[in-house]
Amino acid sequence: MLQPTVSLLTIVKGRRQNLHNLVRGVAALTRVPGELVVVHMNEPTDPDLPDPGCPLREVSIVSIGSDKLPIARARNHAAKMATGDILVFLDVDCIPAPDYLANLVPAVQATRGLVMGSPHYLPAGSARADWTTAELTRLAIPHPLLPEPPRGGVLAGQPYQLFWSLCFGLYRETFEQIGGFDESFHGYGGEDTDFAFVARAAGIPFFVVDARCYHQYHPTCTPPFNHLENIVTNANVFREKWGLWAMENWLTVFEQHGYVRWTEDELRVLRLPTQEVIDAHQSTDPFA
Repeated sequence: MLQPTVSLLTIVKGRRQNLHNLVRGVAALTRVPGELVVVHMNEPTDPDLPDPGCPLREVSIVSIGSDKLPIARARNHAAKMATGDILVFLDVDCIPAPDYLANLVPAVQATRGLVMGSPHYLPAGSARADWTTAELTRLAIPHPLLPEPPRGGVLAGQPYQLFWSLCFGLYRETFEQIGGFDESFHGYGGEDTDFAFVARAAGIPFFVVDARCYHQYHPTCTPPFNHLENIVTNANVFREKWGLWAMENWLTVFEQHGYVRWTEDELRVLRLPTQEVIDAHQSTDPFA
């Protein structure tokens, strides 16, 4: 029987060193993908990428309007560019462990579901350009809020709210059945939960597999005041579609600080945080 072909997909805005580290990780995979697809959002392609050890397809897309981080559209564009039977998405901040595809792809084949890998998080300064897999394995720790599958194992029946789009795979026809990512979501927040909810409504099972990747540290704003407008817009899109609010923990903080008005039926921006507020909430938490 012919084995399915596999496309590995990532999207990027900035994060040049992180992208180079990801590509180095792809070159070290024990199961080589049929191609690596890289979609740049509102930035030029990178002529200096390392050799990924497989064909590289790289493109830049430009936003129409004010959406400077068109995450949903970029992921959909990557899927359209891809030629593989199985689509494996990997966030630009992640370095795949050598057995990432070797563990993830068989789980997709066996379940024909939505299969999320297992991200482990790195502290600051640990993903230098000269990193080694041994270092990353020693330093990285699992996220406390995510299910941790047994080594080499698969967890079934996980709540769809736990789906994160950092690292996951599925058959192309499953992606098309879901309809891809809803491009009504603009910028940061909510599009991955929506994707999982559509999968649930379509009866597509959700699994978590021990396919590890190492999330590279980067400073964040916690709570994400820098993404407040996108989060409010996307929470309203989610509410209109599903009848409940997404990202409620962030909305609660925004409300407590007086930036939004949030009732059972209304969410709107009252004022925007200043750059000083955003700078004051920079966090070094690797899980933020």
